[in-house]
Amino acid sequence: MICPNCRAEVAANKFCSNCGTALTKEDKMSRAEFSVAWVRDILRDLEYDVSEIKKAENDAESFTARHKARFNLILDYRGSLRVLLVTSLWTAKAPGVLDRAEFFKALNSLNSDIVCCQCSVDEKSLDSLYIQYTLFVTDIVSRSDVVSFLELVDSITNRVVHQPRAKAILG
Repeated sequence: MICPNCRAEVAANKFCSNCGTALTKEDKMSRAEFSVAWVRDILRDLEYDVSEIKKAENDAESFTARHKARFNLILDYRGSLRVLLVTSLWTAKAPGVLDRAEFFKALNSLNSDIVCCQCSVDEKSLDSLYIQYTLFVTDIVSRSDVVSFLELVDSITNRVVHQPRAKAILG
C-alpha cells in the first residue's frame, strides 16, 4: 500500500509507519466501474490542477492535469477500448530542411531506447513532441495502480527529456 501523504510504500496497517497518517482500505474499481472522473480525482489528490472533463463523440473523455513540480499531462480515456492514454506535450524545435534527417534520427533513437512509451511529433509542423503512455484497464484497477503508473510516467518522461538525443528535438 502507498501512503497518500508521504508516498512511502508501507504495510496495510491503520497508520503509515513512515509519517503516521491514517490509512484507509485500498480504493479499487472494476473494469465496468472505471471512469476518467475517478482518475481525475486521484490526480487532484496528488495536487494536480485538473481541468473539466471533455467528452468527444467517439466515446473519448479527456482532461488536462498541471502540477507545480511534475510534468503536465493530457489524459484521454477510450471507454470502448478500456485504454487510458497519458501524454506529456513538449515544444519541439522544428527542423530546417537540412536538419530533418537528424531530427527524425533522434526521434527514432528515443523510441528505440525506451520501450514503455512512444515519442512522436506533430505531423504537419513538427513543433510538438508527444511522449505517450498507455494504461490498459484490467478487470480490477486500484488507486495505487494508477498512482504507481503516474509515478512511472513522471520518472520515464524525466529520463526521456534529459537524454542527449532529446536535445536535437526539444527547443
